[in-house]
Amino acid sequence: MTIDELKDNYAEIFSLIECPDENTYPKILTDNIPVEILNKDIYIFVEDGYGYTSNVKIGDFISNKNDEFHDIYGIDLFHYIREIFINIFVYPKYHDFRLKFTFTDGVINDFIENSLKSFIKRCDDLAYFIKLANYDGQIVDPLTDEEITNFGKSIKKIEETIISYFTDDAFKYLPKTNEETMTPKEYYEAFKGKFISYKGKMNGKVAGYVEHYLIIGFNDDIGCIKSFSPQVVYDKSYKSYRFSKMKNIVPF
Repeated sequence: MTIDELKDNYAEIFSLIECPDENTYPKILTDNIPVEILNKDIYIFVEDGYGYTSNVKIGDFISNKNDEFHDIYGIDLFHYIREIFINIFVYPKYHDFRLKFTFTDGVINDFIENSLKSFIKRCDDLAYFIKLANYDGQIVDPLTDEEITNFGKSIKKIEETIISYFTDDAFKYLPKTNEETMTPKEYYEAFKGKFISYKGKMNGKVAGYVEHYLIIGFNDDIGCIKSFSPQVVYDKSYKSYRFSKMKNIVPF
């Protein structure tokens, strides 16, 4: 699987798993599960120190609706699928597909495989939970045995649809981009003065290099270094600096 194929896959999956607005459910749910079932209320016991029972629609329970209760109960069925793209690209939510440098070589192989396994387990757990909740009387208007069976089949179809976007090639090493194969010297010469982030936490600019390290410059005192010896190649216009290995930088 190439980087471009992964980008195309993300765009397609994103259109399936995101809620268009607060009053709708992800397309992949409405394509496979009847809306009347998604709109059924399910009672949930919330343990917050006191304990109380509340209710939520099944569709909200399994969607990333981002409402005030979602961090208390409910699951985001597609959490692990989002995590794949969030950890490979800089800002995938906004279709910013610049690669991060953290996941290279075999690490991406393990990460994608483990995320997909977690997604499959979450699908299995959800089907079982709805079946159990229905028999325990937690669903206000109980599902029939046929509806329960069809719900399980629908979740399996959703699982298989998402997994189909990741061929066996997805478990192999993704090819490195030109930026990833650059030395610190080459990177500095190509991107001098460009915004960059150290591990996604400290934002500065490409300011120099020394041996196997890139130098990041900051316009405040956030960096731990104030200046370098004369033989180091760096721009002296910044207030502070820090070293960074190439794998720890994230371009803007």
